[in-house]
Amino acid sequence: VLKDSGYGVIDISGKEILSPTYNDIIPLGGTNEQVYFAEKHIAEASLYVVIYFDFAGHVIRKQTFDPDEYSLIYCDN
Repeated sequence: VLKDSGYGVIDISGKEILSPTYNDIIPLGGTNEQVYFAEKHIAEASLYVVIYFDFAGHVIRKQTFDPDEYSLIYCDN
């Protein structure tokens, strides 16, 4: 879902899985075991926060990157 505040994820019943506050969300994995790659850019700190969530919205892993590092892990293609 896209709102003024950013991207989020809702399930088929309309329940919010990830709040719409991210600059980008990429679904990874199959439909049974969905994992989400969520990215939030914090311009004031020149940082990117990357968080991996499971299908229920629980954090699997989180990490911060500076812009040079982030360009090595994120591909627009």
